[in-house]
Amino acid sequence: KQEAKENAVEIKIKTDKEFMAEKLTLETQQNAIIRQDFEKRKKNLLIQKKIEKSKKFSESRFSVMRRRDDKVNQLKVEVLEKLAEVAKKGEYKVLIRYLIAQGLITVAEPVVTLQYRKEDENIVKGELAEAIKMYKKTVKEGSGVDVDAKVTLDASNYLAPAPKKGSSAPSCSGGVLLSARNGQIVCRNTLDHRLDLAFEALKPQVRGLMFGVRPAPANAGTASHHKH
Repeated sequence: KQEAKENAVEIKIKTDKEFMAEKLTLETQQNAIIRQDFEKRKKNLLIQKKIEKSKKFSESRFSVMRRRDDKVNQLKVEVLEKLAEVAKKGEYKVLIRYLIAQGLITVAEPVVTLQYRKEDENIVKGELAEAIKMYKKTVKEGSGVDVDAKVTLDASNYLAPAPKKGSSAPSCSGGVLLSARNGQIVCRNTLDHRLDLAFEALKPQVRGLMFGVRPAPANAGTASHHKH
């Protein structure tokens, strides 16, 4: 009877130990799962914060870029308005002469069609002969070749008229457009197009003057040094 009692106690102790061991194992596993889940959540939170920070930085940067672009475009509008005043001055007819001559040199074709604004028709007609003469002289002096040009005035397809304040209709501040070979060769020598080309070419300088020059990256000199 005593032996049976001792056996029962021993079995209970053994069972308790196994139960505690199993319980400890389960708790350890649960703790590990909870810790992994916590680390995963923490990592995701950090990633989310980085994404949000990057997003805000990008939005801020794009906002600055948009504002700068707006200012550059506004400057272009102001320059274009002043450029439109050129066509109202007496020197404009001389400019038309040079624009036609330059266009003829660029197109370099014996038969050319010339477009212009309706309000410039009398100026173009008055300067055309001198412009052709200038074209011939310039080519002769530059290459020794005699050239000729038959220029047809396109009175059925005028360029857009001068810009009007507050109007968004197509406009042209002045100048001419030359074409040859049924439009296969085109030279846009309008004041608007020349301004577009100038602004595109000088955009870095314009931005530098308006907003300052961005300093070179800190490693630019090192990279350049290693490259050599």
